[in-house]
Amino acid sequence: MILGKINPTAKTQIQKNSFEVDVKEVQYMAVIARPYVLGADNTTFEVIFGNLVYSTDDPTIVHGFDRVFNTQVNLSSTELEGWGEDDVVALEAVASKIGTVVESTLNVPYNN
Repeated sequence: MILGKINPTAKTQIQKNSFEVDVKEVQYMAVIARPYVLGADNTTFEVIFGNLVYSTDDPTIVHGFDRVFNTQVNLSSTELEGWGEDDVVALEAVASKIGTVVESTLNVPYNN
């Protein structure tokens, strides 16, 4: 799975109980075309926000990705120009549409 480190980071509120809200901040996002229809004028992407999971044996090794929340974004074929050989193009196009920037990318095992 290709992840993009985003700036600014994303935040969401998670209701713990009737009186408490937890704010979660995430630094990474991934995108998946769902459904992908070849030749369509628009493509819907599931945008997955989360943080890296590190190995318990070696905290410098990325073990996976912890999904915190997700949303959907629609992009036109014009916005996706150049996508096909490089999935980073789709990642950066979605980031731009939602008002953030991909600072760097990395590949991690998909464990969700």
